[in-house]
Amino acid sequence: HTLLNQHLHHIGKSDSLFCLYCPEKTESVLYYLINCLQYIRECHILSNALQCKANSLTHLLISENTINPLMHYINSTGQLKSTFSEVLKE
Repeated sequence: HTLLNQHLHHIGKSDSLFCLYCPEKTESVLYYLINCLQYIRECHILSNALQCKANSLTHLLISENTINPLMHYINSTGQLKSTFSEVLKE
């Protein structure tokens, strides 16, 4: 479960399943981590850190090598800060 609009809309906690910054795009985990234009700089940093594997949601979520770059990405976007503060202190 996530605090992104696709899930929040599914459980009736959001009126929209679309991204706040990209209104025509569904705010899914994959979209937030890889494609959201609001976080293009952060996506670029994550992609550089993980190289070609940054486009694989499966790899992002199960590989031990992605934990620190992924936590840095989440912290730098501030998307989950109001709920979780910082996810992993660096």
